[in-house]
Amino acid sequence: MPGLSGALIASTVPPAQQYLMRGTLAVYCGDPALLERLRSALNGGSNVITADSWKPFERAAAGAVCSIAVLPWLSEPAQLAQLSALRERLPLHPLVVVTEKDAENLRLLKHLAVEEIVWVHEVDREILGAVSRARGSSLLRQMAGAVEKAEHLPPRLRRALSHAFRSEQPVRSVIELAAAVGCDRRTLWRYWREALGADHPLLPGHFLDWLLLLRASALKAPGQRWTAVAHQLGVHEHTVARLAKRLAGLSLRDVAAGGQPLIARLFAIHVLRPLLTPGP
Repeated sequence: MPGLSGALIASTVPPAQQYLMRGTLAVYCGDPALLERLRSALNGGSNVITADSWKPFERAAAGAVCSIAVLPWLSEPAQLAQLSALRERLPLHPLVVVTEKDAENLRLLKHLAVEEIVWVHEVDREILGAVSRARGSSLLRQMAGAVEKAEHLPPRLRRALSHAFRSEQPVRSVIELAAAVGCDRRTLWRYWREALGADHPLLPGHFLDWLLLLRASALKAPGQRWTAVAHQLGVHEHTVARLAKRLAGLSLRDVAAGGQPLIARLFAIHVLRPLLTPGP
């Protein structure tokens, strides 16, 4: 996967509390007051391209790391059609929709592949976390797509890896991973050794541990406590801390400072590269 892994490996560690703004965000918003609230919530919005009409927003989205569409009311069919077209054109692009907390809005968005929905009245405190989670979800889908195309890997192993990336909840054990693709732990280990070699230091359990740490880094937004992140993942904060120290030699403070770009870069080096590089 030269494109994705190369970009991740080449990325630099951003300064503390600024990793969410690394790169450009595209924002569609026709309400000046709401746009000002959004800019303020996005730490001043210095890397935000805004548009009050859809075509310029689409052009900005193509080069952005994440897009935010502020659509308080979705009763206009044209708005849903525009969102659907944007998703079809940029299927892996992280997309956040800001809308009013309304049953009809939620019903209309139900069948759209939107990573995050933020209610207008919560935008000030929720938008940073939503952008972080949206970017994390998109990254996991990209990684799943990469392993699905890695033809040197046994088909069932590709399905298992893809399942781990795409699962809404973290896969916690090799037994659980094997069961997800209809085989036992020993069979999955055999596929793994066929792909990487019997003596390779990366093991299936290490893959799952790295993936959990990657998910944690995507969930950790500025101001959010690690206890809340760990709770979302179904583990204890100490578990995340141990993984960060054992796998990457980092403290939780280091992980929070570097954010998802840092852990994604390390994941690309230590996990994706060996998985996606055909053996001799």
